[in-house]
Amino acid sequence: MSNSPEIILLLVKLLAGFAATVTAVLLWSRTREASWLLVVVGTVFLYGEVIAETLQVFGLTDLQKFTFFGIPVIEALFALLPFLFFTAGFISFLTARRKRL
Repeated sequence: MSNSPEIILLLVKLLAGFAATVTAVLLWSRTREASWLLVVVGTVFLYGEVIAETLQVFGLTDLQKFTFFGIPVIEALFALLPFLFFTAGFISFLTARRKRL
């Protein structure tokens, strides 16, 4: 990834991810609802994926080193965990709303 547009895209992802993560952590400090906390954790993991991608692009780490049946484990975790936490948060929100009604 040596193209200038790709570097610009990576920087935009870093800035947007940083903004989302900071606001998510601020929300975390104000709420105690499990559904929101799970969404916040998912957001933090999503930003972790961007950080890991950045480190790999600049050659500071090798995320391909640890594989399981040919699948890079660290990349797979960073790709899947945010969406698992988002899903758990949404399910938690829906079930909590159902109990209140």
